[in-house]
Amino acid sequence: MSTFKGKIIELTPVEKVGEKEYPKRLVIIEEQQGQYPQTAALELFGDKVDKFNMNEGDSGEFDYNISSREANGRWYVSLQLWRWKAEPEQKF
Repeated sequence: MSTFKGKIIELTPVEKVGEKEYPKRLVIIEEQQGQYPQTAALELFGDKVDKFNMNEGDSGEFDYNISSREANGRWYVSLQLWRWKAEPEQKF
């Protein structure tokens, strides 16, 4: 498990993948600290697509697992989001 702290800059539309047409969505997050902010594309898959009520602009900590698999001689890597701890909204 790894953690990425940042802000959601994009939520891709839900797409259906595979023979069983499982739902999949990417959550694009930008790190908000440091001189050189990093960006990560975390994947929501299956029942996790509807688990989180998140919107572009939301911030928090994103816990994810790294997985890889081989298919036809090529390796594929995915960052699978499994927990999100939203930061409380700041009101001024």
